[in-house]
Amino acid sequence: MADDRHHRGLGTPLLEHLVDTAREAGIARFTAGALASNHEVIKVLTDLGLQVTRNFDGPEVHCVIELAGTSAYADAVDTRGRLADPASLRPLPAPRSVVVIGAGRTPGSVGRACYATRVSADSPACCAP
Repeated sequence: MADDRHHRGLGTPLLEHLVDTAREAGIARFTAGALASNHEVIKVLTDLGLQVTRNFDGPEVHCVIELAGTSAYADAVDTRGRLADPASLRPLPAPRSVVVIGAGRTPGSVGRACYATRVSADSPACCAP
């Protein structure tokens, strides 16, 4: 990945997608290689919530990632998902006012989710739907 794309939260969701696709295809494990000094990549792999075996070989580390589902993996995916939704809205400019069209009273609607996220971010709301 290009250096200007690091630390944007792209690697973990890509790995999660790869895990799901591999599981559906019957793949039981991945192997990954990295420089042993690349602590960020090693952390991304170990933070997935899957069993990772690391073997250091000089300046390199070889990781074997077991794809068998674990409760730790499910919990980690759930936690990342709950944190990613509000975080994805942070880069938006802080408007002086917000208009949400379609916020209705239907639970689960996109407009309702936008409204709830905005209100839960301690933003002033002039009225409720």
